[in-house]
Amino acid sequence: MDILFISPDSSREVYQGLADKYAAIEPSPWLLLLSGALRKDGYSVGILDPLAEGLTDHQAYIRIANAHPRYICFVVYGQNPNSGTTNMAGAIRLLDYIRLIDAATPVIFIGSHPSALPDEVAAIRGVDYVCPGDGLDALRRILSGESLMRVVWGKPCDTSELDYAWDLVDLSRYRCHTWHNNFGPDRSPFASIYTSLGCTFKCDFCMINMVNKSRPDQLDASQATGMRYFAPEYVLDQLEYLQSVGVKNVRISDEMFFLNRRHYLPILEGIIARGIVLNMWAYARVDTVRPEHLMLFKRAGVNWLCLGIESANQTIRREITKGSFEDVDVRQVAREIQAAGINLLANFIFGLPDESEVEMQETLDLALELCAEHTNFYPCMALPGSPLYRMAGGSGLPDSFGGYSFHSYECTPLHTKHYSASQVLAFRDRAWLAVSTNPRYLEMIAAKFGQDRADAILAQTKIPLKRRLLES
Repeated sequence: MDILFISPDSSREVYQGLADKYAAIEPSPWLLLLSGALRKDGYSVGILDPLAEGLTDHQAYIRIANAHPRYICFVVYGQNPNSGTTNMAGAIRLLDYIRLIDAATPVIFIGSHPSALPDEVAAIRGVDYVCPGDGLDALRRILSGESLMRVVWGKPCDTSELDYAWDLVDLSRYRCHTWHNNFGPDRSPFASIYTSLGCTFKCDFCMINMVNKSRPDQLDASQATGMRYFAPEYVLDQLEYLQSVGVKNVRISDEMFFLNRRHYLPILEGIIARGIVLNMWAYARVDTVRPEHLMLFKRAGVNWLCLGIESANQTIRREITKGSFEDVDVRQVAREIQAAGINLLANFIFGLPDESEVEMQETLDLALELCAEHTNFYPCMALPGSPLYRMAGGSGLPDSFGGYSFHSYECTPLHTKHYSASQVLAFRDRAWLAVSTNPRYLEMIAAKFGQDRADAILAQTKIPLKRRLLES
């Protein structure tokens, strides 16, 4: 085998008591796309996903050894923007195990964290190459035998070069988020797909544009903005294939699917025309939702829209979501989404740099008022690759990869000008519990999806997250 791609398992470092039952297990779109691209080039390719297959590090190593790969490649992405860093924990753990036995097989790292900090990752014992950006051009150069430095820069690929190698994974081993299937039990098979790469915006807290990085002078994600689109017909072919193999739940992983109507309209209309029936969700911003297209989203099977609201305070929201931004009525946008029969997934961030308890309470009050079908609260993190990370200058950052996960014991958010990191984290945890146990919310879930679904949500609130910052 020429190259074996590995999706690292960091569940034990990240999800605590939520790992076994509640956390999603998502097939890595990038791992599949790179595998398909190199296979088209004529290389023999394999995929190993220890989390999906339930493998220990020893069992994973046996699988690696039996494959006899020329190269091992860790693809370090994740389900959320911060997961590229948190998944470094599982990658390094398995790498250390491999190196106890195999000191010779070259190891490559690709992903958002390796793109953000390529020199630091290249300095890790046992890492031979780091490929920033999408990595395809660099991988081709490595596989061809070219003599290279440890950090291998490459030009961004065209989306037509990429291809999903769905047949190399068992999609029945993957499961969607609990809310994606309306908090019901049928979460598998599950697939995740990109229809575009990157983003045009420059949000201070985001590092998603590391996928576009192609030069060392691009110091953070705001300096690598841009979107590359897959052809609508190709996207439709992939969705049709997923339906044919029994997949029902699909995540559209684009950072901003609800943005360019010249892109999303042909996809949505094509889904309807082809008779593709899937339960999908996608991302939007509060200022990109076009009400006139919401019914089309619903008819195409986009049953959940994830709205990045971030903060209830418009001044703070405008400051941290750089780029083209319009002041909009968040409440009106939420009402329009739900009126179209689409479930609302509302994302908020606590602990943005200028926030005090007043602004954080405004955000919590808005979340309670909106009563979205599901709400995520993130403590603000200086994610490697984000402008916030560069502005932090090493101050107040987590001391472990797991510290970048908002579910982990080591979770260490940024402090604000008014609040310590522990105060931000404590507020986040209280807010999540307040929303998840809100009687109005649970009554709405019971009326919409059934009492058993409301009971399932309450059961999840009984699983405490231990926090190192809050123990002192």
